[in-house]
Amino acid sequence: MAYIHLKIKKDNQMVKYIKIIREYDKSLSMNDIKERIEKDEQVKNYTYF
Repeated sequence: MAYIHLKIKKDNQMVKYIKIIREYDKSLSMNDIKERIEKDEQVKNYTYF
């Protein structure tokens, strides 16, 4: 089993990153993604078998 953890460093292109994430995964709101980036948390976790 493989795990992928998506973590993004805060910089001046945050809106661009949020847009790309939302194109592929709409399970998180834009505000949730923004907050996780600002708090230096994992934005999304994926599990592959």
